[in-house]
Amino acid sequence: MLLKKVLPAFVFIILVLASQPVFSVGRKKVWPGIGMNNPGLFNMYLGNAFLAGPELQETIARKTIVDARNNGIGYFRFSASGFGGYELELWQRYPDFFWSRFDKMMWDLYENRMQAAIVLSWWNIQFPRFAGDSMHIFFTDPNSASRKLWSKYVREVVSRYESHPATLFWETGNEWNLDADLDIDKRLGTKGDNYSTGELLDFVREYANLIRAIDPNHLVSNGFSMPRPAAEHLRKQPEWSPNGPDWTSDSREEFRKNLIDASKDVGIMSVHFYNLCPDISDNCSTSRDNERFDIVGKNNVDLLDEVVKIANETGKFVFVGETGDGLSDNYSVGSFTQATLERVGRLKIMFSALWAWEEYSPIIKPGPSNIEPGFSDALINKIREVNQNYFNRVSPEPRIPDLIPPIVIITAPLGGTSIFNFFYGLEVYALASDNDRIERVEFWLGDTFLGEAGKAPYAVKLFSGTYPVVGRALKLKAKAFDPSGNFSESVINVSGFYSW
Repeated sequence: MLLKKVLPAFVFIILVLASQPVFSVGRKKVWPGIGMNNPGLFNMYLGNAFLAGPELQETIARKTIVDARNNGIGYFRFSASGFGGYELELWQRYPDFFWSRFDKMMWDLYENRMQAAIVLSWWNIQFPRFAGDSMHIFFTDPNSASRKLWSKYVREVVSRYESHPATLFWETGNEWNLDADLDIDKRLGTKGDNYSTGELLDFVREYANLIRAIDPNHLVSNGFSMPRPAAEHLRKQPEWSPNGPDWTSDSREEFRKNLIDASKDVGIMSVHFYNLCPDISDNCSTSRDNERFDIVGKNNVDLLDEVVKIANETGKFVFVGETGDGLSDNYSVGSFTQATLERVGRLKIMFSALWAWEEYSPIIKPGPSNIEPGFSDALINKIREVNQNYFNRVSPEPRIPDLIPPIVIITAPLGGTSIFNFFYGLEVYALASDNDRIERVEFWLGDTFLGEAGKAPYAVKLFSGTYPVVGRALKLKAKAFDPSGNFSESVINVSGFYSW
């Protein structure tokens, strides 16, 4: 009896492992392991990610890729479109430019031994709004303008990169299940944007089949988040129903049913795993998103075991497409993130992506959930440990002697800026990284030494009266050094006058 119970599970595990995407390094097999979210990576290559010139944005994008490679990260999850109409406008009006930028990004990834989990559209509202449709029409009417536009885009992107060596797998969207069955019209004051889970799953089925018809060699994910705690109850009684929504928490069996139904037409069971409260402002008076059934505790990650069990029963891969600590926690030492990473390794979840790698604000400084060398070293060390111990993915060590110079980029002020008349002074800010580590970053204005920073953030604050700033053609320089004495410089032109 025991053999009859164990043998099918053993055979399934062997088949799953045999079909996993693997890479050879010497005689070792290397699995994808821990990846990273960088949703705006393509927008940086398009020059539309933040307030800076396109050359600076591409330089930062390449730094993002190189830094990930140097820390053993194997792939990025990013959006091929989805943050507004800019990408679609370029795709339609300037296709040569659009595809040249996409090609450049994909080859930069490949040259750095990185791959891409490509989300075809991040926001569910992008294509409907661009074409003048509602979301309900987009999800339900194959003959609508938005649907035709979407179909054309999917065909072109998948056809172009189905055989590209940097392609890892496809996702149709990002967290579109979280809007299903909600009264979006009432919540946002719109008209015609409500859609049901059933309508969304029909849509996913159609486009998963389309993607596979074009590219039979790569997996497809729906990009869904972890189901809402009341997902199945809302599916039966949505928020717009005459009797109002049913917010009753789902049972284990209902949770299982939701995951199985959501992933039946794709090869990957996607979940996004956070320990956030339903309402961040309520200080968690109710359970956190990771607390379901009898699973309790701010840093409890047992829900992942439930997901993997269901995926194994149905022959699906698992992608923890996003994960991280609650926004109030310190990302560099977040206990929930650390526990999630360890469990991902122990469960051999082949695909997972943390939120988020070198994610910058409009003024090009790391944001609150940023993961970057110099800011998040404890977390990066944990990622390295899990990737090495469970997925055979070893971070490259600096060669001896180390001859690779650091990367340094001045991001504030921007080149060409006039820096006079700043009453409260001026902050000079640089991004810097190295295949080993940054020892220090020096800042210079012409031949005047302004100061140095020995750890991130690499910045100096200049106050009126502390230095002479006069001239129309001044050179502002950041000079980064690593422990081996290698250095590199970033130089921009500024102009201005400080009075004191």
